[in-house]
Amino acid sequence: MLTIQNARNEGEYLEIIQDLQSINHVQTMVEPCLHVTAKYTKKIANWAEHKKHIHVSSAICKCMSLMTPEIWEITRPHTNAVEQSAQKAYSYGKHLSLHEAIRV
Repeated sequence: MLTIQNARNEGEYLEIIQDLQSINHVQTMVEPCLHVTAKYTKKIANWAEHKKHIHVSSAICKCMSLMTPEIWEITRPHTNAVEQSAQKAYSYGKHLSLHEAIRV
C-alpha cells in the first residue's frame, strides 16, 4: 500500500485520498488490527478530506508541489522557527553531546 507522501503523481495521490474517504476501504485496511467504529472511520475520512486541499497536499507530497523534485529534496522538512534554528546549527557541524552543551 502506498502512502500519500510517496505518491508518484497527482492521480495516485488523489486515489489514496479517495480510498481513505471510503468507509468500506478503511474498514478493510485496518479491521485485522483494530475494530473500526463509524466515528473512527468518519475521522479518517475528514482527515483525508483535509489532505486533499492543494495548500496541504503540496507540503506533504513532492508530486503535488510546484517545486522541482531537486528543490523539494533539499528543503528543510519543517517551517517551525525553533526547529529551523536547531537544524541550521546542526548543518554547520555543531553536534555537541549533552555534557558538552551544558558545559558551554
